[in-house]
Amino acid sequence: LLDHVLPRYLAHLSKTVLHGAAVGMGPETILLLGETGAGKSTLAAYLSMTEAELLSDDAVIGEANEDGMLVKPTYPTLRLWESSIKGLYSSRPQTRPVAHYSSKLRVDVETHIPARDTPRRLAAIYRLVRGDADAEISICSVGTRDACMSLIQNAFQLEPGDPRLFGSAADIAGKAPMFDLDYADDFDRLGDVRDAVTGHVRSQRRHGRLSRSKPKLPEAVLAGY
Repeated sequence: LLDHVLPRYLAHLSKTVLHGAAVGMGPETILLLGETGAGKSTLAAYLSMTEAELLSDDAVIGEANEDGMLVKPTYPTLRLWESSIKGLYSSRPQTRPVAHYSSKLRVDVETHIPARDTPRRLAAIYRLVRGDADAEISICSVGTRDACMSLIQNAFQLEPGDPRLFGSAADIAGKAPMFDLDYADDFDRLGDVRDAVTGHVRSQRRHGRLSRSKPKLPEAVLAGY
């Protein structure tokens, strides 16, 4: 109900619900996107154990306005594979099964979740790309069209092909820049990933690069929208 039904119901009510992990890093909020197994929850959990706030590791509601892009978490959650729990925690946290169809475990994070009724300004979106153990950390800008399609692919929908999503994805891609974050699949190097992301966000903000214009959509899409 929480993981599959309610996010799609919200999407049916014209909300843009993205399947990703939202993390508050000081005044900035970032969104982590990626395929299943890309490490969204693991990286979000690690960041929250150091200097960040875990807002959600599953679903966030996105909304673009004149001042930028806002995100609002849905419900408190942290779902991890057994290997991630062993790699992240020195002492095992309280866990419970997610569902009969998944071997993931739900980690109790209720006390670590901040107030959830205030939307947060989204500074940037990071699309996770995990390389082998020797991969160097790299952060590369994603083009607006590619970013728009990635948002569509990572959105909850009750009705596949709902044309409203094209317009909202274009709005989001124009308000919050997307970057590919490539890093090694190694728990011991997560500290370096955290430092790279933190430094990148600060650098982009300092140079005023965390914004861009709305991408143009094909006329056929606009007509359907």
